[in-house]
Amino acid sequence: MPLRLRREVLIYEQLLEENRCLKETPIEGIRVADADYKTTNCPPPESAFRDMAPGESWGSGNDSHAWFRFSVSDVGQNTYLKIKTDKEGWDASNPQFLVYCNGKIRQGADTNHTEIRLEEGLSTDIWLYGYTGPAIPSAKLYVSTVVIDPVPEL
Repeated sequence: MPLRLRREVLIYEQLLEENRCLKETPIEGIRVADADYKTTNCPPPESAFRDMAPGESWGSGNDSHAWFRFSVSDVGQNTYLKIKTDKEGWDASNPQFLVYCNGKIRQGADTNHTEIRLEEGLSTDIWLYGYTGPAIPSAKLYVSTVVIDPVPEL
């Protein structure tokens, strides 16, 4: 593919990506608990959690671990959970998460895998087990629900 055509395709991909979100709603009421390396799939007791302020950093130095919890209700059609941090681009030391929905591991998330489809009509208790990475002492967490414009079937 000629270089000019590749650039044009990338521009159209970016435009499509920017316009596929119909509605984005930030998650409120996130609670956080500092943690060590996870040895089981059980989060810490509720008493270990504290409220997390919007835009607050988490992590207490390189290789930091934490649990986050919140709930999502009134899930509509084509609704996704979007997980982002203040770190961008691919880097093997980026923040990473295991995403638990109603107590079951659903998928991993990182800077390149930021969306998890939610089941329509269900209220979902969500737990994130986060890891900053070996070279990042702290990160900011941004979580929202997004309604995505479905791709029309051809």
